[in-house]
Amino acid sequence: MTPAPITPVPQAPTPAATPPPQAPAATPPPVGAGPAPGPAPGPAPSPFAQPPPEYVDAGLDVGTHLGAPPTDEPRRTDSAFVFCRHCGNQVERGYAFCGACGKRVAGTPPPGVGAPAPTAPPGPLGTPPPGAPNLAGPHPTAPPGPGVPGGPVPAPFSPAAPSRAPVGGTRALTPYDLAPDRQPRIFAHLVRIEAGGEDGGSVPLADGETPVGRVHGGNLFTQDLYLSPLHATFRSDGARMHVRDEGSLNAVFVRLKGETSLTNGDVLRMGQELLRFDSFADSESIEADDGTQLHGSPEPGAWGRLVEMIAPDDYGNVHMLRSPEVVLGRSYGDITFQDDAFVSGTHCKVAQRGDTAIVSDLGSSNGTYLRAKGETPLDDGDLVLLGQQLFQLRHK
Repeated sequence: MTPAPITPVPQAPTPAATPPPQAPAATPPPVGAGPAPGPAPGPAPSPFAQPPPEYVDAGLDVGTHLGAPPTDEPRRTDSAFVFCRHCGNQVERGYAFCGACGKRVAGTPPPGVGAPAPTAPPGPLGTPPPGAPNLAGPHPTAPPGPGVPGGPVPAPFSPAAPSRAPVGGTRALTPYDLAPDRQPRIFAHLVRIEAGGEDGGSVPLADGETPVGRVHGGNLFTQDLYLSPLHATFRSDGARMHVRDEGSLNAVFVRLKGETSLTNGDVLRMGQELLRFDSFADSESIEADDGTQLHGSPEPGAWGRLVEMIAPDDYGNVHMLRSPEVVLGRSYGDITFQDDAFVSGTHCKVAQRGDTAIVSDLGSSNGTYLRAKGETPLDDGDLVLLGQQLFQLRHK
């Protein structure tokens, strides 16, 4: 369509003034020609954001769970990646498990997800400017169709491939960087239990050792500030899984199953309460080298005590254990914690059986946990508290 010629604005007549020349009428482009060449496009931003150096040096997987900003650009469709059949996350080929959901990755993309765009010849962006020699020859055109005037077919968008070398440091090599035929056998999974009781993400536990913490184990742990950088190690001996606390600040707790014996110094967790058990079974009067006895307040009939732990070297109330059975709860029992909403009405009990102290849960909603010491064996279905998160061990 030819635009109307520009009409000069009327002005007061002057003897020497002449109307300005009219703009020449625009010539319509020939049918089938592409759009006029515009300014050269800049490099397309890569949708694969590199993580900050502190995450890379910590050994986290690159680009899978570090919160890259959302983008409207298409995802990579080249053969260097496959797609998780469970959540659709993009995973580098050669990885056996998804970095987002932790489940096994299929060898090929699921139908309809990330399907590569059909190949088409170069379009108008590849057309040389007027006057420049066309070294590639004429471009084939697509047959006319509804809404298509029969011009060149635009080439599919293909973002630049990200560099496999991380920025700012070298990513730590994990067992899953090995070729598929050399990857370790997965013995079990550590599945996060959400607040509503449903399953969350999971971490595969291979034969041998698997470290977990704020910089180990993936995105399930990175945001939990109650976890130490290296918090615990899960070890499989091929027949059973074990967990070992790596000197973490907030420890590892395993949920009780039935009656469990207590030894001097054991720590219980119920709701948000931390209680240290001190046994009096082996207590003896302290005597100096010169025979002087140490004076202390007498506690006749007490066989132990529970000490509330506020910080590693800070303690709260001390509860003496005199009865053969002592019940703990929020509303009922011998020792109550009325301000802790995570403690059940009657939560657990501590009892004396001869020279042995026993603790057992009383069907509480959130369970009673015992601090892991050394390498603690785990069974299928066991519940483990790490930081502020609850996990369940599940064998394959």
